[in-house]
This record gives sequence, structure tokens and C-alpha cells, in this order.
Amino acid sequence: MLGAAELRSVFFSGAISILASCCLQCTGYAKIPSDLPRTLIWAWERPEDLSYLNPHKSGVAFFVRRYRLAGDELFRVERAQILRAPRSAKRIAVVRIEPLGRVPPSLSTKQRAQLVKEIAMFAKLPNLSGIQIDFDARITERDFYRALLQDLRTKLPPDYFISMTALASWCISDNWVNDLPVDEIVAMLFDMGADAQRIRGMIKDRKNCFTVPSHKLSLGLSAKEPDIFNMLKNEGSATLKNCQRVYIFSPRSWTRESYSGAVGGVSF
Repeated sequence: MLGAAELRSVFFSGAISILASCCLQCTGYAKIPSDLPRTLIWAWERPEDLSYLNPHKSGVAFFVRRYRLAGDELFRVERAQILRAPRSAKRIAVVRIEPLGRVPPSLSTKQRAQLVKEIAMFAKLPNLSGIQIDFDARITERDFYRALLQDLRTKLPPDYFISMTALASWCISDNWVNDLPVDEIVAMLFDMGADAQRIRGMIKDRKNCFTVPSHKLSLGLSAKEPDIFNMLKNEGSATLKNCQRVYIFSPRSWTRESYSGAVGGVSF
């Protein structure tokens, strides 16, 4: 169970080291800053040294915990790796939710309440610009997810920034996410599986194929799929210019070179 002594942000010589299973001195919730960069780098479950990141051009969305649901239980996978980034870099904490697989999740009120309680605690991390929920909810899990977000919105201050990732199909042909109580919906345009060819074609053929309101729409890209970058800068340029932010994932640890190439590829 997450307590007030679960996570710590440690500062040293111009870098930030975020350690799981340490001590969090909880403070008040922070408001979303007006200067949140339009490009954010995802730092996932591995050590990352982003000390070269330019805080004026990009921020960091970093994995903090994975919740695996089985029956009425929550199984937690902590972040165990160090993240280094400039002291002034804007940061968003990312929480991943997924079924464990052996036993279907109960999706009970109790399970939802526990998730909301713990996610709200992460939102109290100091110097945090917001929190992002990553949950590829199945159709049968959508009511649970909607209720979770509604409860989280009630639990957090009205002006606290809540982001969610979304399958690309949710943002193009399945509008169930449009009215969810979040400030940002990140359309995931990589690892799209069976939908990849269809969605790539829609991006190529239409100026804006997304049905998510523009004031909520952000894009999630991967450095391993640079053709999407090129399509967005050419055929999809209106979408790239009008979206709120771009989040970039890398399947390997970030380097100065891969960071510069990715950020330069989606410059606004």
C-alpha cells in the first residue's frame, strides 16, 4: 500500500534523481504551469540520463509505477531506476494500469478506490506538473476507467493537470474518450498493431483525422517509427501544429543524439 513515505525526489548538481521505494515528503498539489513545453520525453522502466535535455524545448514524462489488476487485488511494480534530468525540467509522472492476466480483474468499487487513493498520492510529488494515466482499457473495462478518472478528478484540485494516453483508434473512430474528465488525451501513434496500416493511411490522406477536441489532443510518437514524424510534418502538418503537445518514446535508452533527432523531428 502506498504511504506518504513511498517516493523521493533527490536533487544534486543540476540533475534530478527519482528513486522508487524511498521517502516522499508530501507537499500540496501543484497547478499546471503555463510554460509546460510542447514536447515531452517519455522515460520508461530503465535508467535514463537526460542531463543534456533542454528545459526550454522539452520536459520529461517519467514512469513511476505499474499497477497489475487480478481479482480484487493490486500488484505493484515500482520504478527502481534512476532518472537524471536538469533541475528546471518540467516533469509529469506516468502511472501504468493493466490486467495481470491470470485472474480477470474484479473492477470493483474497492479496487477503483484504492487506485484513486494511490494515484492521488503520486500527484503530490514535489515539482511535478501533472500526472498521466496509461491504461489500454478493453471495452468491458471502459466504465471502470471512466469512473476511476471521475473519482480522481474529484480527489484532485480542479486545476490539477491530468493526462491520459489513448489508443489511436479511440481518437479517430471511437469517440468514447472525448468527454472524459481529463485535460489531455495523448493519441498513441506507434505499436498500433492491426490498426497501423489503416491509421497511417488516414493520417497521410487527411489533414486532420482526429476527433478528439483540439484543446485536449496531444500526440504520442516513437523514435523507432520516424515515418510517422515525416507524415505529420507533411500531410498531417495541421494536426502537428494544432495539437497541444507531442510525447516521444524510445525503445532504447535515450542518448544526446537520439534526443536531438527526435525533438528536432517534431519542432513546431
